[in-house]
This record gives sequence, C-alpha cells and structure tokens, in this order.
Amino acid sequence: MEMKKIVFACLASLMCIVSSYANNVKIVGDIKVTTAQLSGNIASFDFTVTWENSWRDDFNHDAVYVFLKYKLDEEGENWNHLFLANEMELEGQDGETFDYEFLNPTGAANKNVGLIIRRKKSGYGASSVKVKAKWDITSNPARTLVSNNFDQGKVFMSAMAIEMVYVPQMPFYIGDSVVLPEGQPSFPALLPAYSGEMGCGFGRV
Repeated sequence: MEMKKIVFACLASLMCIVSSYANNVKIVGDIKVTTAQLSGNIASFDFTVTWENSWRDDFNHDAVYVFLKYKLDEEGENWNHLFLANEMELEGQDGETFDYEFLNPTGAANKNVGLIIRRKKSGYGASSVKVKAKWDITSNPARTLVSNNFDQGKVFMSAMAIEMVYVPQMPFYIGDSVVLPEGQPSFPALLPAYSGEMGCGFGRV
C-alpha cells in the first residue's frame, strides 16, 4: 500500500511539472467592480483566461478550472470565496467556441464556487476566452458587501485558474505489460474507476 502511495505521488508531481511548464494558464487583466457595474446587489464583471496547447478530440479534452476570491481593503479583513451567479457568457477568440460547467457543492442557486471551461469542438492550439460573469455581493454570509464598499476601489478581487484534463471512467494500471492468467496486469491498480477533470497547473491575477 505504501509503494502505491509513493508511485502515485511521483506521477502526480510529474503531471504538475509538465502541465505548469507546457500550458501557461493565465488570467489576463485586472478584475474589479465599480459602482457603475452594480445593479442592486448584482455585480457584473469580466476577465480573460488564456492558455497554450488547448485541445479536444473525440474522447478526451483539457480544461481550465477558475475560481475567485474577494477581500475588503480594511484592517483585519480576510479573503472570502466569491460565489458566481448562474448567468454566464463566454466569448472565444477567432471564432473558437467554448462551454462551461459550474461547480456547486452547496446546491443553492447562484452560489457556484467555480467553473470549468473547455473547448466545445475538436481542435488544438492556444486559447483565449473572455468570461462575462455576475456576482451577488451578499451571497457569502462570511462577508456580505454593500454598494458603498466598491467606492474608490476598496474591494480587492482575485481570480485563480488551474489546468485540468478529462479522465474517462475506467481503472488505470501502471506495470510491465505482463498479463497474469486471471487476465489482470501483474502490477495492481493505482487509481480506481473515475470520470471527471483532474489537474494541477496554476495561474492567477
């Protein structure tokens, strides 16, 4: 069991090194909200996500997971999670199209903790996606805001992006290609059956 953990840790570290070196995910531009961008408690803002070597084929794809934090510029204030509203729009560069999926462990409307962005069609190359988002500034009870907080840029906002890759649902094996009489590889499975995006390349603004 200990050997499995060691091998898996090495593989995960290697994936992170390759991913962060190769694909260079970035959040471009300043992310901020002014009082002019507020309608009641709803703030509208946008930012651009870029990364190199974006790809999608008939079976697999890469993706970028994006989440945001906010902080009031006052002594003793902490960073808090920014919950994205359900209303969202993506604009790809040069006609490229993208789709997204919200992550919402709370199950509450308009309290999405982040979103996964990926190519909609097969392709390969650098990607640039403008994200147009909305945020209810009262949605996080840990630190609710009012419109006056946005005067003179008193609310700091930060977006972070993590590179991902889709993993089809199946067991994964690492070994020497020797098949035992029972039909199983001679090295035991390191990962159970799983389906979803995984990743560890990192970018922020």
